[in-house]
Amino acid sequence: MAAKIAGPLSPVQRSLRIMEQVVADDPHAALPGDRPRMTAHVVATHLLHLLHGAGVLNFHGHHSAAIALFRQLEDALDCLLAVALVPGAADRWWEGEIKPSDAAKLVQQSKSEPLRIAGEELTWGEYRRRLRRDFNPFSHCSRPLTQYNLALVPEGDAYEIRCNLPGTIIDTNAHQIDAFLVAHTLETLPAFMECFPAYFDAHSELADEAGAALKEMQELMERHMAHRCHEVWPPAELRGLRP
Repeated sequence: MAAKIAGPLSPVQRSLRIMEQVVADDPHAALPGDRPRMTAHVVATHLLHLLHGAGVLNFHGHHSAAIALFRQLEDALDCLLAVALVPGAADRWWEGEIKPSDAAKLVQQSKSEPLRIAGEELTWGEYRRRLRRDFNPFSHCSRPLTQYNLALVPEGDAYEIRCNLPGTIIDTNAHQIDAFLVAHTLETLPAFMECFPAYFDAHSELADEAGAALKEMQELMERHMAHRCHEVWPPAELRGLRP
């Protein structure tokens, strides 16, 4: 079956264009100085490449390859927040002294408001640790990762499990991965606004557009959560089967 294509007016595509404009203009980071600006710029560029890459891989049916990038996406987001917001983090990251998990801990110190996720209150640190934990099994070649390439093919009154060929899309898994990308974009766009505040202050129309996209993505994410699309395991195609 052919996958549904997200149009250019979708909130995710609009958010990506907003963030691409920010990266193209190379603005100052929230922290003053050339090093925070430079490191925020290169990390933000990498983060956008990962977002685009995961979306393209998913669209072409390379579902396990797309899922393998999600831990990398979380790591890049933590690093972006750290180098742009935490004094001294940009220099330490540049010298290779800060890992993504270290970056998350540094950012946690500036996040005092609890988050409410699926009815549960979490600190920023707890939330980021949970995400890294959930996606960690898929950051290496593992059985859970490869299961995203398994499709149920009708055989009479039953189904046969087969690996999908390159370019063959498993619609259920593609939709699940798309829900992850919505969730990550919903986190990344506000991070850009926090990391480059002067830029959005100077471009009020872009800030308004970002706010509208965020509202639409939040509504979309709530629908995804109602259908368990945000759950990492098992792959949507195999739900209901015995392990």
